[in-house]
Amino acid sequence: MKNKSLVIVSGASGKLGEIYLRSFSRQNFYKCIGISRRNPEKKLRDVSYLKIDLLNREQTKKKIKNLKIECYEKIWIIHCIGKFKFEINRKPEFDKNKDGIDDIIFDSNIKTFLNLFSSIKENISKNTNLEIIAFGSVSDKYNVPFWESYTQSKNILREILKKISLKEKIKCNFVNVSTTNTGNENLLRPFGDKKYWLSPREIVEESLKKISENKRRFFEFNIIKNNPSFKRNYYKSPNKILAKWLKEMGIEEKGGEKNETIISGLNTN
Repeated sequence: MKNKSLVIVSGASGKLGEIYLRSFSRQNFYKCIGISRRNPEKKLRDVSYLKIDLLNREQTKKKIKNLKIECYEKIWIIHCIGKFKFEINRKPEFDKNKDGIDDIIFDSNIKTFLNLFSSIKENISKNTNLEIIAFGSVSDKYNVPFWESYTQSKNILREILKKISLKEKIKCNFVNVSTTNTGNENLLRPFGDKKYWLSPREIVEESLKKISENKRRFFEFNIIKNNPSFKRNYYKSPNKILAKWLKEMGIEEKGGEKNETIISGLNTN
């Protein structure tokens, strides 16, 4: 057991989480655990599954403690959870503390990670080598007004990982991805042109390749599928973004007025 590494993947019921688990479980020196709020539709043969609501701190602490993870020399934490919301009104839908970030988006992206990380950290030996993979978007640096809650949450998560890498001396990898072809993205944007959308498999293969070659303690990198017609100034043009997204979501503007419903979905599960 001491010669094995443990891989813990949150969001195991999503496609990205599933493919990370599949990739590691094929190698017999890894023990793999998938975490999800719901049971995956398809369970992998060599993966153990744990049903946890990572928003529930006490439940997370209890179930992680029961795993007896102190015997592993290395543990990977691959955090594939984080809700995305298209804020068509350019403001949060739920914001009790008035910080400008939708509470649901913040909790999904930040609290889930902190609850999982702290629970694992409390139950490992001082010699355990931890490594983290978390995700953001290539659009994070542009402060797009229609998903500011998501961007701000990812920027907070990015800074948390930087601090962990410095203070805890833990290797942290932050992967920024372009639009990814997942079930939730297809529900949100059913009429989008998917030709240049990343597949979850491409993200897994490219990220693991880059991470294996990197020696830095905090490593941030982008994974994109190049669209020759894409122009960087697109992210700086709210009107172009809105027109494109309304079309892809199947929402029409009638009489110059837009549907005022907040459109929401999951970026990663």
